[in-house]
Amino acid sequence: SPDQVCLTWSGDPSTTQTVQWRTNLSATEGIVQYRLKGEANAPVQDVKASSYEINEPLVGNDPVNRRFSVQLTNLTPSTTYTYRVGNPAADTWSEWSDFTTAPDGTRPFSFLYLGDAQIGYDEMGAMMNRAREQAPAAAFCVMAGDQVNRGNNRDDWDAFFNAASVLFEKIPLVPTIGNHECPKQAVPRLYLSLLTLPENGPEQIAKERAYSFRYSNALFVILDSNLEAKDQR
Repeated sequence: SPDQVCLTWSGDPSTTQTVQWRTNLSATEGIVQYRLKGEANAPVQDVKASSYEINEPLVGNDPVNRRFSVQLTNLTPSTTYTYRVGNPAADTWSEWSDFTTAPDGTRPFSFLYLGDAQIGYDEMGAMMNRAREQAPAAAFCVMAGDQVNRGNNRDDWDAFFNAASVLFEKIPLVPTIGNHECPKQAVPRLYLSLLTLPENGPEQIAKERAYSFRYSNALFVILDSNLEAKDQR
């Protein structure tokens, strides 16, 4: 069965939505099913996801698992959709959840801002539940780096996704690379493997380490503090 369902953006937030999730190796095909929310007779659309293996020998119980990622396109701005992900061959699916596309013009909006969640995932999960209850209209969540303590240890990321699933299957995660994603200045291998992000950053640095997007009348610029500022300017 799929888990670690997480929304991100890799394209225009008003017309696209990226979804990623995890299974074991027995699931060879992944599908996103989605339709307009509130319209029971609306047709359900199936979109096939790409997949790749994550091999982490330091994880004792399941060192290899499969990640799926897909970008839904041609969506309507300011529209709520309901979706689920799954393995059609085994008929195993996530629960249905919702996401809402960004407006195509200037509209008021709010978002959540978090940072340094790398220690204390139980507390983080509880805080995200409260944030969802107290700010139900928040459109997305910016995390200002240090999502995990040991950036290239998959069990840290497993704990992060387990705690964060209450939020990121409903609103997109907008992550930033902190120093903990790059332990001892290593390449943030798992950050780049586990998350599908915009590839519109500076040409002279690796894709997805810095990027930008527009939401309503705001431009968000995500930089990587592990890299030279002049290369991102």
